[in-house]
Amino acid sequence: MMMSVKRNSSKKKKGILVKIVAAMILLSIISVAIILAVVLNEQKQVIESNLIEENERLAEVAARSIEAGYIAHLWPFRTLNQINASEEVLFWWIVNPEGEIYLADNPAMCGKKIGITSFEAEKTVVEDYVYGGEDIKFLTQPLNIGEPGKVEALCIGISLKSVREATDKMIITGLGYFFMIVAFACVLSFFLAGRLTRPITQLVEGTKAISRGEFDHRVAIKTGDEIEGLGDSFNEMAQRVKNAIEEERAARGETENIMNTMINTLTVVNPDGRIVEANKATFDLLGYSEAELIGMPFDKIIGPKNKEGGGIGLENLIKEAEASIENFETTYIAKDGREIPVNFSASAMNDEKGKLRGIVCDGGDITERKKMEEDREALIKDLEETNRKLDWSNKELQDFVYIASHDLREPMRKISAFGQLLQDSLKGKLDEDQQENFAFMIDGANRMQQMIDALLSYSRVTTLAKPAKRMDLNKAIEDIKSVELAVLLEETGGTIHVPEPLPAVQADPSQVHQLLQNLIGNGLKFHREEIAPEITVRSRRVNDNMVQVEVEDNGIGIEEVNYEKIFGMFQRLHSSEDYGGTGIGLAVCKKIVERHGGTIGVNSAPGKGSTFWFTMPTITNDELRITNDKSEEITNDELRITNDKLGGEKNYK
Repeated sequence: MMMSVKRNSSKKKKGILVKIVAAMILLSIISVAIILAVVLNEQKQVIESNLIEENERLAEVAARSIEAGYIAHLWPFRTLNQINASEEVLFWWIVNPEGEIYLADNPAMCGKKIGITSFEAEKTVVEDYVYGGEDIKFLTQPLNIGEPGKVEALCIGISLKSVREATDKMIITGLGYFFMIVAFACVLSFFLAGRLTRPITQLVEGTKAISRGEFDHRVAIKTGDEIEGLGDSFNEMAQRVKNAIEEERAARGETENIMNTMINTLTVVNPDGRIVEANKATFDLLGYSEAELIGMPFDKIIGPKNKEGGGIGLENLIKEAEASIENFETTYIAKDGREIPVNFSASAMNDEKGKLRGIVCDGGDITERKKMEEDREALIKDLEETNRKLDWSNKELQDFVYIASHDLREPMRKISAFGQLLQDSLKGKLDEDQQENFAFMIDGANRMQQMIDALLSYSRVTTLAKPAKRMDLNKAIEDIKSVELAVLLEETGGTIHVPEPLPAVQADPSQVHQLLQNLIGNGLKFHREEIAPEITVRSRRVNDNMVQVEVEDNGIGIEEVNYEKIFGMFQRLHSSEDYGGTGIGLAVCKKIVERHGGTIGVNSAPGKGSTFWFTMPTITNDELRITNDKSEEITNDELRITNDKLGGEKNYK
């Protein structure tokens, strides 16, 4: 097949050379023939013109002699004989004004008419004439003889035989030159055609080399003309083709590298639904070799579940050639029959006219995710069961704490009361150590009473919670100033400032009232000596649904390391002798805030004061659902209440 192509190419090359040579030879022949014809015609005209001029002079001389002899009444036969002596003169006639010959070299012509009845004086006329079947020149020379006003003429027949002989000689000579020139033109044509076709042949061979993939092939044409420019353009084109091929190969290689480094499977399906390309992840996942998978119907690797349910929609994608499939969970069938869950996506590849060229299918193995989902569902069920048990346990614990605290209040009250009565009745009868022991007992009973009250207060955040409703913070602060903290404000000389009106919130009014009372009360209680406490309450909106309230004081401040600690239960930074309280107030505050879906925190500088802040839902069109936060509820761990002064430790479960 390749040899046949080469023979055909060779024939084509020879045909081009022959055509060029033939065209050049033909052009040379035509050119030389035209030139020779023009030259011969010009030479013939020159010879003919010379012949006519010579005979015109002869006729003029003869005419003057005849006119002179007419005056002398003598015919100039000598002159007329000289005319006959000329080889080119066939005859001479003297014709009267009526066109009749009355004197001729051939007496037989006398009396004949020549068809010319008038002659112009002083004007020699040369015309074409046929005499004896031969083309000649007929010269008419006017004669001023005879009657006045009537012109006679000397007529001479001029043979063109010498012209024809000279022309024939020139034709023979011209043909010799013609064949010599044609031969030279043939040689020159072959030479020039070879020079012309050689670079063209190089271009043809170069084109074939490029078509065979020999992109480094170049042509070396040094003709110094447009063909050399064509060769340079060919070399530039070849270099651009090489660069483009290398870039395309590099891009394809990069694409293949990207495809083969992809974790997901990637397959390309043609419009017939068969796989035409796939990446390494596809071969590894399905277990097929490249030879086995390429050309396989894509439907063969789709799980039966999706086939029964109507497939993955690939047929519609092929028909529409414009849609796409995204994040569709299906299964692939491996070579060993395993069903592999995948997250499937596909998109159509269309040409410029919108015709479908193929479909790119992406499949991510989600086996691990499926397993994790199953494990998560099982874990959720376990957590739900555990939460249900914890809910029940917490409810029982809350009930126990409330009942235990409530039931413990009366005995502790009696211990404290009867201890005080006993101490008063034995006053003066006990020594100093016994009096001190009575004091410890009564103080411990009082402290236990306070702790029980604190526990009840903490548990009531959950057990006595009320639905959220609109609450005016400004009114709540005014109530706190005039009722709950009125005495403390008077004792400490403290003040409460609200620079700008506070917004209304959606909350449990009693709990938010308690929250503000605890924070403002702490600011009044933990003040610096000799400095009256000043409390400032501000607010700012943090988003559409939440507002942040800040309670700022000028008290003793808190170390940063204790920011988290102070919100724990029964956490105190100072002794009860310095500052009273149970250490549960901020824990109650935190529980209230978190129950309302907010957060609480503090910013402080020791010796300068603290700013406690919390977020709370503001008023919205929809009623806010408040869920109980159980993270701070009392657990089944033992609640340990320690009385250092009593030197004892009591455990309550």
